[in-house]
Amino acid sequence: MRHGVRSDMVLRSEGWRQVRMPLLLLLISAIGSAYSNSAQRRSRGIVAMPNPFQSTRPDLLGSDANPTLRYPIASLTGGTSYGWFDVTRKGIHYTVVDPPKKKSEGFEAAIGDLSGIRMDKGYLEFKISNNKYTIFYASQEYWGSARRGTTGKMISSMNASGTVSIQRALTNFDSVYAEVKPTPPPVPEISLRAEPGTIEKGHPATLIWTSTNATTLDLEPGSGNVASAGSTSVVPQDSTTYTLTATGPGGTRVATARVSVAQPTPASPPIIILVEPSVAGPGETLDISTSPLTIRGVAMDNSGIPAVTINGMSAAMRPKSAVAAEFSSDLITLQPGENKFEVSATNAAHAEAKVTFIARYTPPTPPREKPQQSVQTNPKGLAKSDIIDLLKGDVPSARLADLVKERGIKFVPTDHDLNEIRAAGGGDDLVEEIKQAAATPPK
Repeated sequence: MRHGVRSDMVLRSEGWRQVRMPLLLLLISAIGSAYSNSAQRRSRGIVAMPNPFQSTRPDLLGSDANPTLRYPIASLTGGTSYGWFDVTRKGIHYTVVDPPKKKSEGFEAAIGDLSGIRMDKGYLEFKISNNKYTIFYASQEYWGSARRGTTGKMISSMNASGTVSIQRALTNFDSVYAEVKPTPPPVPEISLRAEPGTIEKGHPATLIWTSTNATTLDLEPGSGNVASAGSTSVVPQDSTTYTLTATGPGGTRVATARVSVAQPTPASPPIIILVEPSVAGPGETLDISTSPLTIRGVAMDNSGIPAVTINGMSAAMRPKSAVAAEFSSDLITLQPGENKFEVSATNAAHAEAKVTFIARYTPPTPPREKPQQSVQTNPKGLAKSDIIDLLKGDVPSARLADLVKERGIKFVPTDHDLNEIRAAGGGDDLVEEIKQAAATPPK
């Protein structure tokens, strides 16, 4: 459209409006009555016609960064042009949709180039440079009526809210934009917590969650898609952070919960003390000249009496207290040279202690043969076999010492004989009495 067309083409004169006003008011009254009847027909189930005075909100086009408010207008500077009047934060753009005589005319201008913006009886007036424009708003379905000069005049005179909206958009774009901007969908709200937050390894924890405004929930690691609210039991082997991701029409939210796993304190191993033979440290080598060997000691542990093995064989145990027990082996015949031993103790928590040593056995040198001495036979004396049999029959060593002292012996004891008697349970008192009896001729 040419900017030079004068604005008085819209309304020929102010006087014309005044002449038409009484007739216009009469027509408005008739239309109002018709709409009242329409409402009554609607209550009886008859569909009413739409109200031509009901102005529509502008269409919202473009993006949030650069929105556009689109208004359908009729009678732009002359009353014969119909189209779209677009308002942005920066300017206006008029697009002719139904031009007079099918001639397309339109224009655009920056907001800063507009001046003299005012309302006059339902019409909006403004200037671009020195050119004056006059428009009124009408929904597209009433353009034909506006062209015939009936409904359009009534809309401009009785209800100018659509045109007022254009005026507000030109002077305060954001207030109109806020009215028509769709309410964004709510962002999901979620919560996730772990009870308890710290566990011992192998114990469970419970993850508990809630959500609103979410269409899908994903719990990782492990569960995947879950319901909008719920709980699940987890047994992590190490400290783990669990992530709940909620997705909905309003976007995505993430919540986390951490389960800390406390590693159990390693159990303390038992304590082993070797009494016979006496071992000072692991791997010690002991020189031993007697065989067989009995290993004795004490095992201690706060969780209870442990099991003890010697070279893989269970040792005999005798409790001394709630936390200690004596142990001993059977007679162990040593081989000449190095004999390796491992004493192991294991407690209820499967903690193990070990003591190793080497018994280096050197057999004694056989004594030189001495000339045969005449040994007087003592018919009452005890033979070596008698003494060993009595010891194995649980006769106390002290009692046998008294018998030897009383009755004497009928053999010449060697070191080997005495070791055998010791191994059978003979004490030092018995060994000394045997030596004394061997040195004292029978009476």
